[in-house]
Amino acid sequence: MNWAKLDEEIVKDVDFTKEMLSLPENIVEELRRSYKAFPNGGIKATHILVRMPKGLTIRKLGEIAKKFFPETAHGYGYIWERIIRELGDKSIDEFGWLLMTSKMIDNSTNKTKAEQQKLVADLAIKSQVPYRIPRIGEVATCVFAEYFRCRKHLFSNQPRTSYTHCQESLGGYEIVVGDFGKNGLNVRSTIAKTNPVMGFAAIRTFYGECVVAKK
Repeated sequence: MNWAKLDEEIVKDVDFTKEMLSLPENIVEELRRSYKAFPNGGIKATHILVRMPKGLTIRKLGEIAKKFFPETAHGYGYIWERIIRELGDKSIDEFGWLLMTSKMIDNSTNKTKAEQQKLVADLAIKSQVPYRIPRIGEVATCVFAEYFRCRKHLFSNQPRTSYTHCQESLGGYEIVVGDFGKNGLNVRSTIAKTNPVMGFAAIRTFYGECVVAKK
């Protein structure tokens, strides 16, 4: 994803060539392990790998998305105002790479948060990949990046609505991201302990592990 084409501000102080040529030293082995964890679909069919610029926030993502969804208030089809207010400007202090599943993990719906946490922990042990449930900004970055790149809707409302739970919670409410359609991506709260359309994606992140690729 060439973020500079979408918003020059978020890459104004970036050594763009260095970032584009950087990947974790062990990325080949990481991808191989992830491939083994999802043998029926393969890595390209089941994951998305996105470079996350330093300083990217939930609010900034919405501002970029608003160029594609101009009728939305914050660039999202819906986003809980409290998320914008309390989490909207929080960012990672360094750039990194996000390797996230492009769909909910099988059998992750209709489960409590504790059951989902155990499921992703079991997946991490089985695959030897440190998967976890993603944060709001990580999900939004991956979902929007894929849409900006090829207009594909991940965690969409077709053929049926799907959401991924996120790590964060606010005021006792769990946060879910999904239902992505023509009106944009939804980021909402839920008090439901189990839900047939709410599962979770699994993510492997690389922050502070990136090096310039050897020529």
